[in-house]
Amino acid sequence: MSRRLNQVKVYMLGTAGSGKTSFTASFQEWLKLLDIEVVTVNLDPGEMNLPYDPEVDIRDWINLYDVMEKFKLGPNGSQIVCSDEIALKADEIKDSINFFDADIILIDTPGQIELFAYRETGKILIERLGVDNSVILFLFDPIISKRANGFVSLQMLSLSTQFIFSLPQLNILSKSDVIDEDLLKKIMEWYYTPETLYNDLINQKGISKEISIEVLKMLEVIGMQGSLISVSSESLEGMDDVYNFIIQLFKGGEDITDK
Repeated sequence: MSRRLNQVKVYMLGTAGSGKTSFTASFQEWLKLLDIEVVTVNLDPGEMNLPYDPEVDIRDWINLYDVMEKFKLGPNGSQIVCSDEIALKADEIKDSINFFDADIILIDTPGQIELFAYRETGKILIERLGVDNSVILFLFDPIISKRANGFVSLQMLSLSTQFIFSLPQLNILSKSDVIDEDLLKKIMEWYYTPETLYNDLINQKGISKEISIEVLKMLEVIGMQGSLISVSSESLEGMDDVYNFIIQLFKGGEDITDK
């Protein structure tokens, strides 16, 4: 059983295709370069080609394709069944994680955000694993983020996960290497200078313009957005910023391996 009572649990959340799994693999690689003991947890029962070898893998208990065959369901219905099964396996997942003596646990959640965030699965699992020393990394897909109204929708999704889980959260613009520098600069400017986002929303057409503007106003009033960091799973750029956020949060800036 793990001797580390202060293990940091890092949950990767975001829309399907936002790069959660690639980020998990790259962040694990980066942490190992610092000689940090890290364990990866895969919670996607339908994942076929992981770019990392998880120490704890939900597929050892639940397999999407077995569920499809057993219950004669399609992929979506089977994902829901699997999600509920994950909640029932929470104690076994916890025991498997505790077998390892690690500093950081990277938890790669299912591709569809609603399976973890908007059903009871996520809350049950987080409570079982322990709320203390837990943080959410919410990944912004750069393809969605390049449109002003798409960016606002991701901000709203990010806020909803904060509301649901009430955990510290860092927003991450993933796959920053797939967009050009001008677009990257614009997205970061939208986040930190909302007036520029408002101006770009005004120039859009249709009902989404009015809705996006009102949502943006709401986000500004609530004021819970925190920081946005751009990262690349290819070059590992930005991984140090993510790590620094975590150690500031839980270790007061000291290295996470310091006891």
